[in-house]
Amino acid sequence: MKYVLWLLTMLPAAGQCLRYETPVHLKGRLILQDENGYRQYFVFNPEKPICTLATPGDDLTQACDEITDLQVWPTDSEPSDRLERLVSQRVSVQGTLIPHTTGYHRTAVLIEISSVEPMDEAGKRALRVPSAERGPCL
Repeated sequence: MKYVLWLLTMLPAAGQCLRYETPVHLKGRLILQDENGYRQYFVFNPEKPICTLATPGDDLTQACDEITDLQVWPTDSEPSDRLERLVSQRVSVQGTLIPHTTGYHRTAVLIEISSVEPMDEAGKRALRVPSAERGPCL
């Protein structure tokens, strides 16, 4: 019986799990994942693992526990240049969780980011650095 009670304390409470297609605000670190030079994509690592609740009547969503990687699905409001500058930085993100639905999705749960902000001075400095100028191709 003690084991069952201990196990129940280790599981996240349903009230703490996040819903799909509902605005969320998370803190963590942004990284750039590279698939052997073939494909690169942004991943958000939340400070603490999160869990999700399946949406009733939606077969694409699933309840997941211990999520530590969320592929970033940028929206038009959050340009890639800003995300690139904040790679390896501690950030605060706002967005919505969406389920894995295509072959382009690399994690079970993705976050469609509407805004990303640095959480410390190092991230703020990264945003102030001028972007590399691009010249004409020869």
